[in-house]
Amino acid sequence: MGYVWSDLKREEKAIVHYQKAVELDPSISSAWNNMGLALRRLGRTEEAIAAYDGAVAADPTNYEAWDNQGYAYVLLGKYAEALVSIEQSIVINPKHANGQYNKACCFAYQFKLETALEALDAAFRLNARKYQPIAAKDPQFEFMRNEPRFMELTRKRYK
Repeated sequence: MGYVWSDLKREEKAIVHYQKAVELDPSISSAWNNMGLALRRLGRTEEAIAAYDGAVAADPTNYEAWDNQGYAYVLLGKYAEALVSIEQSIVINPKHANGQYNKACCFAYQFKLETALEALDAAFRLNARKYQPIAAKDPQFEFMRNEPRFMELTRKRYK
């Protein structure tokens, strides 16, 4: 039921159902992860991180939960913690383009141009169709929007 409420943008109701699911069976990593997503959408980022902790405790190979936890840390300005979680998601699944994109966001928030561009390039190599248009408009990359390499990466044809 949590999925249904989340799809309807009724995050509070979704959280109730995810909480019931993990109370019945704490090993349901996806319920912990989805609860974290719902909490983050409500701006309850610290609570979201706790839910992601539950997700990775239940399944240490849940790369999406590691990535989501990393992005939540980014939102809190905890960049060292963010990189640990995001890197773990990439180690588990090297083809996880969202992990590379979130890594780029983490570096962009710190105004680290070169490392942000390297991570963006990695995300684009994995899924340019999805991430190039997002990056071209993403306010997180505003500081580098006029950088020639950023413009080249967002227009480059990837295979």
